[in-house]
Order: sequence, then C-alpha cells, then structure tokens
Amino acid sequence: TVQTLVDLVRGPVGKPVVVTVLSGSSAVRHTVTVARAQIQPPNVEFRLLDGKIGYVQIYSFPANLAAQVKSALDALDRQGATSLIVDVRDNGGGALDAVTAVSSMFVPKGTLLYYMFDAAGKRTDFVADGSARSRRLPAVVLTNDGTGSGGEIFAAVMREQGVARLVGATTAGCVGTGEVFQIDGGGGLQVTVGQMLTGQGKILNRIGVPPDVAVDLGYQDLINGQDPQLQAAIGLLQTGK
Repeated sequence: TVQTLVDLVRGPVGKPVVVTVLSGSSAVRHTVTVARAQIQPPNVEFRLLDGKIGYVQIYSFPANLAAQVKSALDALDRQGATSLIVDVRDNGGGALDAVTAVSSMFVPKGTLLYYMFDAAGKRTDFVADGSARSRRLPAVVLTNDGTGSGGEIFAAVMREQGVARLVGATTAGCVGTGEVFQIDGGGGLQVTVGQMLTGQGKILNRIGVPPDVAVDLGYQDLINGQDPQLQAAIGLLQTGK
C-alpha cells in the first residue's frame, strides 16, 4: 500500500534511503540512494506555452499562496503572455483566505466571491480585497473530479464573474468548512461546520462545478503522455470555441 511505502521511506533527516525503481515495462532495475530531508512540494508551477499562452498550475491553497501566484503571473506578463490557463485539477483546496486572495486577483474590489452559513445560520461574506490585476487576459480554468473544496470555489468564482470558461470534468462536490478534533492515537476527526455558497447563491457540496467544455482524460492518455483537457483549453483560447 501507499502507507507501507511511506513508512519504509521515511526516517531521520540526513540518513540515506535506498530506492529501487522499475522503469516502465522494462525489467531493468535502477537503484538510487537518496538522503532523507524535509520536503516542501511546490504549490505553484508555471510556464509559457506556444501561442503566448500562460499556464499556471495551482496544486493547493495554503496560507502563503497569493504571493506565489502573483509572482507566477508577473513572470508570465514579462514573457508576453496574451491569454491564461489556470490548472486546478486534483487541487483539494486549503485555506479560505488563500482562495479569497487568489480569486481577488481577477475581479474588482468588493465583488462578492462566495459566502458561508454556520450551524447557527450566521452568514459570512468573502469579498474581493482590491488586489485585481490591471491586465485581464482571456482565461480558461482546468478542472477534474479531483478538484475539491477551495479548488471548486475558485473555479466557480472565475466562471460566475465572467473571468474564465471551465474545461475538463465536473469537480468533486466536496465543499464545506471543517474543524478538526484530535482523537486518541494521534489521529483527527474533521467535522463540517459551515455550508459554502457561491456569490450567486449556488450550493457546490455534493453537486460540484460542471465544465463549460467537457473533456475526458483517460488512463491511456496518461500512458501516452497526452493531455486532451489541456489541448482543449489551448484550442478554446486560440479559436474561441
């Protein structure tokens, strides 16, 4: 199992771990020795695609995300991007403040992005903070069934505010505000304590956000190194359809 592998690989920082890898269908084994260390996976990656299309992939919404997204968008501006793809496929969400901050880069100050009701019926509004970028590029957001929580909220905001069209698959439909309670044995129990709605009052939990252009991405596509969802997004920006 994945957890068994994790338990075998983890260990004291600085001590080596030997990993043996089978590459593809080949029976050839490659042995690699790696020094254990604290790993901080990237939250944002970006590049300029052909046709001056800026591509930004957001893996999650941690508290410090806004500065990273701004840096990526600034770099793409300098490289001459004339349109934009934001990829939130398999993005499971994160901090609501981060979702608000990133969404605010694309819409005017004061725009109602989404809101929440707690168990007592109290409503909390989340509005754009005034950090909207001066350049508004034609945009597409990529989604799939692994896009959850904050990723879904972001995608919904981008479409409702007319910023972007969505390409890919319907999102996970797992949207809510949770609170974690510690339990014996070092585990935790997360309980949903608030209901989230989009700025237009749409419930996303158990429903998800359907794409404007539905495109499947199958296992064989991955094996062949193909990404039909990304290609569809590129085509949409190039042709408008």
